Amino acid sequence: MPVARWDRIEPDGVQLAKSVTDVVATGRDDGWAVGYHYAEVEDEPLDGVLVRVGLRGWRAVERMDKRFPRAEQTSMRAVDAHGTGYAWAVGNAYLVNDVVPFALRWDGIAWHTLTPLGSKPDQQFTDVAIDGPRAVLTALRGNRSLLLSWNGERLQRLVSERGERFESVAARGGRTWIAGGQSPGTCEQTRPAVWHRPTSQTAALEPMRLPELGTGMLTQILQIDVANVWAVGERGTGTACDHDGHGTPLVLHWNGTVWQEVPLPGEGGRLTGITAAGPNDVWLAGVRDGHGVSLWHYDGRSWTREAMTFEADLEWAESRAALTIVPGTSQLWLAGSTGRDFDRHVAIYRRL
Repeated sequence: MPVARWDRIEPDGVQLAKSVTDVVATGRDDGWAVGYHYAEVEDEPLDGVLVRVGLRGWRAVERMDKRFPRAEQTSMRAVDAHGTGYAWAVGNAYLVNDVVPFALRWDGIAWHTLTPLGSKPDQQFTDVAIDGPRAVLTALRGNRSLLLSWNGERLQRLVSERGERFESVAARGGRTWIAGGQSPGTCEQTRPAVWHRPTSQTAALEPMRLPELGTGMLTQILQIDVANVWAVGERGTGTACDHDGHGTPLVLHWNGTVWQEVPLPGEGGRLTGITAAGPNDVWLAGVRDGHGVSLWHYDGRSWTREAMTFEADLEWAESRAALTIVPGTSQLWLAGSTGRDFDRHVAIYRRL
């Protein structure tokens, strides 16, 4: 078997972004990514960036300060797509005292802006997932989590829960899965949690029974099929309390009957990326502050750690490693950032 090769992709334009936070491929040379940019000076605000992946490479197509000129800064959190003509992205615009969570909907020609939550303090969109024409979005507002769904004309609020934190959403075959945490009080008491909505026609969101895990937070969820769902995150209070690097990796698998914890070989870090081409081709990515990226591959029987060949000084501190499988190929895109603080640069790699 030939040894896998990782090639670094040089994006078009020095102002592309400082980091990519999420990426989705819709074809061999087609997809979308979101991230943020800032000038290399102290106290410069972040600006959310929408990135197009195409035949001309990776290029920034829009910065969010154009859509939200009154915002002190903007950020983009997640993106998902269904084919080349339909995509959604979510982010947040920060005003002086309030936050405007926004969703962008791509119809194949233009991106349309939606702000269904209005302007209020202490709120944010956290994720978006597409299931055919359906889109589902998760949000936080104070100590309450929200689930919204696109009905073809507007975003409709479906669920509003107290004491629960929706971090990631997956949608497929009419089902909706949410990963996050549940707390009876402070963030230090947060425990990993998963919710399931069996069909798109019912508003009931069912909390699922997990093994005893202690404190922690789930940050990504992926449905391969109804009896094959993966959720990843962190055991400990780091992510739950908005602090990075204080926990250990946590991987859970749903086999259609029960959720089970799955051990990973080797040292981990914060798990921030998950993608799959099928039940026997699942990938995870994690970051270790100052120690680069860790990748794991599941072949249907066990997990193996991927050997990394990135340059030795690559650091992904305080960052995310976003993953996507390129449909119809064996290629894998990995995106994030290198460096620290004000000396950070976008990093994009392709596994052939």
